[in-house]
Amino acid sequence: MEKHIRCIETPGFKVLWMPLMPFVDMLPEPIKNSPRSLERFAARILVEHEFKETVQLSRSASGRPYLSPAINCASAFCPPISISHGAGIIALAWCKTGDSIGIDVEGHRGQLLRVYPRFLRPEEYPDEITVDTLLPLWTMKEAAWKAMESQPPTIRDVPISSFSFHHYTLLHSVLLTVALPLAKPDNSIILD
Repeated sequence: MEKHIRCIETPGFKVLWMPLMPFVDMLPEPIKNSPRSLERFAARILVEHEFKETVQLSRSASGRPYLSPAINCASAFCPPISISHGAGIIALAWCKTGDSIGIDVEGHRGQLLRVYPRFLRPEEYPDEITVDTLLPLWTMKEAAWKAMESQPPTIRDVPISSFSFHHYTLLHSVLLTVALPLAKPDNSIILD
């Protein structure tokens, strides 16, 4: 399985991704017949590949993934992570600076032409409404949503101007987007 894992690394973050199909046939029936189980199994493979046995993949009550130290590694490095799956790909991103991070993986989806008013505000509409122009905006919203400490009521309310985005094309037509929050201005007041 590890031979299928790919890496994107920058000074600020790292992404591990792999296609799900190459190893599905090697899995027990209960896992390969349940998309949710398959995605969680594949996410654990990526976590173990990157962090060995020092951390374990956990989920908050809301379902947000996070790393916690393994039982025998109380001082393990547990950076913020984000996980995405789509178009037959699973991806794990982690931020080297300890800041929050979000990731989204999507293939071309015709339904974006129908639903874009639900995830974009009118001022965010592209000049030309096509799947090719909507897909990056969708992945930006999804990735930013995952990177937010507290999420707004709807994905439409995600302020994409508060994030930097990094886009990568995988396997010719799958878009992977990483979102990192922009630095917050220092609003402190210095008194002499």
